[in-house]
Amino acid sequence: MPGYLLRCKSLPLPCRRLTKAAVCILGESVADGNVLGDLELAITEACANVVRHAYAGSPDGDLEIVLTIEPKSHVVVEVSDWGHAFLGAPDVSNPDPASASGRGLYIISRLVDDAERRSEAGKNTFRFRKRIGEDLWKTCA
Repeated sequence: MPGYLLRCKSLPLPCRRLTKAAVCILGESVADGNVLGDLELAITEACANVVRHAYAGSPDGDLEIVLTIEPKSHVVVEVSDWGHAFLGAPDVSNPDPASASGRGLYIISRLVDDAERRSEAGKNTFRFRKRIGEDLWKTCA
């Protein structure tokens, strides 16, 4: 099961670059562009939540992405920070159309098969899994 660890400061531009790097890595195994698009959007939303909420506006925090690829089966993505711990159960409902924000977890919940968040020893992790059909993977030549 191939795994990758990517890390940067919790700032918009480095996080965007990290997301692009993660999708590039996933693209080496996943052949379907729609699946890659779903994963890119889910990773982008998870990272945006860290940038906006984890460190209360301080750019001094780190963001980490761990990718676990189970070929011909699924991908697991973990987005972690060491900022403010999660409070309460995540709200994955669709917010009011007039709301200026709050759609990230809803969007992610529509793109992946399951998701969870946890806080342990100062590390906060949002983990999601996307099953990918056997025919949507690249084969070795």
